[in-house]
Amino acid sequence: MAKEATEYKAIYKKSTGTEITVGVRPFIQIPNGTEGVKFLADVTSSHDHLRRHTRQFFIKRSNELPGCPETQHGAILEKYKWLKENGFPVPPTYRYDSQNREFLITDMTQFGEIYDKTNPLRKTMKNMDQVIEEIKIIAKKTFHDGNGVFLGLDAYSIIVDSKNNGHIYLLDLGRGAYRLHDGVDEKGRTKLPQNAEAIAQAFIDRILTTQKPASLG
Repeated sequence: MAKEATEYKAIYKKSTGTEITVGVRPFIQIPNGTEGVKFLADVTSSHDHLRRHTRQFFIKRSNELPGCPETQHGAILEKYKWLKENGFPVPPTYRYDSQNREFLITDMTQFGEIYDKTNPLRKTMKNMDQVIEEIKIIAKKTFHDGNGVFLGLDAYSIIVDSKNNGHIYLLDLGRGAYRLHDGVDEKGRTKLPQNAEAIAQAFIDRILTTQKPASLG
């Protein structure tokens, strides 16, 4: 984090247009691949000259990839807004700073351990059957008759809490997740509900049920 060691100012905007100016002090950089720079930061907002409030957030400077319109920052915000407004499990906070081209996202590690495509499940979940069924339901409902969001494998994550209960969250809304209109994605390709269900099943097979988890000890 040498280049990000000092605090900087950011103006984060909600998908609704509301803005907040804060101070951001990064302290842990997270390994990243093609997605861009990711780190944890203390974010401080000032409600007046006397009161300052600091919380830890996840910061993501995601890359807008050539030929992948679904990775455009505006497209990501549109997907998040639709999913949140329709009651799907996304992070409570998801804001964007256009100057720094970065997202401010709730630090979901505060709720437990995160498992996803790159970090398969390594422990036993008490509610495995429930989680599997919920993933299948989410895949169908988010498709929304071709007018919702088509979820890619990267979108699904499982957070396992301190009591070994799993909770589904849709954390990565970039590459492979598409906003749909009349069954067509941003690239003009037709998407089918059975394709969305197949991706959900692939997540279940590869991330959840093929692992040999540790005992509950």
